[in-house]
Amino acid sequence: MTATSTRDQIKLLLQELKQDVQDYRRLQLMLLEQRDLLISHDSQGLQQLQERQHLLMETLSERARQRVARLRQLGLSADDQGMQRLLSRLPEPLRHQANASWHTLHQLLQQCQTQNDINGRLLASQVELVRKLLQPQDSYPQPLGN
Repeated sequence: MTATSTRDQIKLLLQELKQDVQDYRRLQLMLLEQRDLLISHDSQGLQQLQERQHLLMETLSERARQRVARLRQLGLSADDQGMQRLLSRLPEPLRHQANASWHTLHQLLQQCQTQNDINGRLLASQVELVRKLLQPQDSYPQPLGN
């Protein structure tokens, strides 16, 4: 890989990292909206939100695949250690900014996972409640006198 293409790959990777931070903030807001829609039992709103979430998740997944490919093209491992090695090689002003973005991305990922878990438990409890309400009870009292 030439110096120019290496520089271009790093530049693209850092731009995509910033975009990921923005998009994970959007996802975080969507997950909070999802929680509110679950609480209010708004199935139409949930369906519309799910479509938007799906598109965003596809974008984030594609960017993650590209990040893995770029790190490998740069001769780095496609994990946190590889990213840390890359970031440590950047000039100081850029290194500080990129480190902050990488750290923020990790925080947002954890927060989104936590909110997604909360939403999943809320949905599971609602499904269980509906199942119990619709399921005939085996323990109805027997009529007296028979």
